[in-house]
Amino acid sequence: MFWQLYQYRLKRLVNDKVQLFWTAMFPIVLGTFFYLAFSGISEKEENLKQIAVAVVRQEQGGKYTGNSENADAFGQFLLALSGENGVLELSEEKNYEEAVEKLLDKTLEGMIVLGEDIRLEFSENGINQTILKNLVDRYLQGEQAITAAGQKGFDAVKKAAEAMFREGQNHEKSISESNMDPFAQYFFALMAMSCLFGASLGLINTREIQADQAKVAVRRLVSPTRKGMAVVTDFLAAFTVQVGAFFLLNLYLQLVLRVNLGEQQGKILLAGAAGNLAGIALGYFIGVAVKGKESVKHAVMMGTVLGLSFLSGLMQAGIKYLIEKYAPFINRINPAALISDCFYHLSVSADTKQYMICIIMLFAEAAVFGILSTIIMRRERYKSL
Repeated sequence: MFWQLYQYRLKRLVNDKVQLFWTAMFPIVLGTFFYLAFSGISEKEENLKQIAVAVVRQEQGGKYTGNSENADAFGQFLLALSGENGVLELSEEKNYEEAVEKLLDKTLEGMIVLGEDIRLEFSENGINQTILKNLVDRYLQGEQAITAAGQKGFDAVKKAAEAMFREGQNHEKSISESNMDPFAQYFFALMAMSCLFGASLGLINTREIQADQAKVAVRRLVSPTRKGMAVVTDFLAAFTVQVGAFFLLNLYLQLVLRVNLGEQQGKILLAGAAGNLAGIALGYFIGVAVKGKESVKHAVMMGTVLGLSFLSGLMQAGIKYLIEKYAPFINRINPAALISDCFYHLSVSADTKQYMICIIMLFAEAAVFGILSTIIMRRERYKSL
């Protein structure tokens, strides 16, 4: 009996083509769009490693001069950020007029003019030009530190310059010291959203076991099958579908899009199992706790899933770090954040302890949602069927 109920329910869920698309195909489509968008940005960022720039010196009248106040300190600062591994490629051009010509024909991406003041000249605006402006701004803010470092030698200037460059960069700060793809967080959050989409299957299951929600539920409740067994087989069927969708997404991201999710496949699947359990249990809880029509419950479910996904960084990665700074408790209970953190710890920080904490929290939340759903369903009574 148990096996037959499980098979029937599994067929019911798999034959729901619309639901199957949102569960299995939509995350793959969205992941593909992420890849196409971020790969283009990554290619542009690779071109930012060396920014061609000329440094010329002028007096206010526009005539070339070899001397300028604080020019030596600034020159050391720029030299420290150039070289084989530096961000700048300093041009040997020193004549202002010839530097302007190279700037106009795009040989140079910017020109720094040293005179009574330090000024920048560009032929166009772009990311490289913004970086140059930020570098000059950082230098002007820490000019005294560079001047003082210059008295200790070039190595001291180099350390101070590199510190200013790192401080001036716009980047997402991670807890670990590991190098991280700045767009990896979006894929981690995508995996989390895929797991939480299991809430829609939980919602379908609760609808079809509540007599006031669907006619099929009436037929199931008047049958000899115990309600408890029906709930268990429904849950296992939904879990099977969700794990299959997660496995497919995992293979697609790693084998086709080459997204680094970590090399420990067993732990990846464990994170997916915990996340899917939490997602389905959340759907059950919404299905029995929210009163009203199917459309109302579905709206609440979608709003909850998308809201949790937003807070985990699916739409804007920086939001998760703002929450960590000002309201870290939200990240500790948000199942989407916990799921994405599992993949972060597997692929970036290699922190097994934090990974296990996230797994335990997900199982705990699934248990809480399951217990609350069971309590509410046991209290349901019908005057007639």
